[in-house]
Amino acid sequence: MATEQAQTFETIEYEVRDGVATIALNRPEKRNAINMQLHKDLAAALRLVQRDREVRALLLTGRGPGFCAGQDLTEFSMARADPDFRTDPAARAAGLAEVRALIEAHPVDPDLLAEVVAAVQTNYG
Repeated sequence: MATEQAQTFETIEYEVRDGVATIALNRPEKRNAINMQLHKDLAAALRLVQRDREVRALLLTGRGPGFCAGQDLTEFSMARADPDFRTDPAARAAGLAEVRALIEAHPVDPDLLAEVVAAVQTNYG
């Protein structure tokens, strides 16, 4: 029996159908570069996959012409241009701690998934 489940996020599309979770990075105008919001959305979606015992496989893909360009350096550059980031060690430490906490706080147990498939397109011409 086909089951469908969707969740709304700002920077990704998430859907579960017939035991397959699909996470699509959805910032095609930035070649799906990972900013703070995408990182938060991806972590939340991976937690949903981790909790859903009906998910047997995860398909990870990206919308637009490419899978993922990596870290969104524009966002990082904007933070570095902030006078507080440059002059206030506490502000800089707080910003870096937020990034570190996001990365460390969202591990996914690989034993909970049967298969992880990445659908990657490489149309960077």
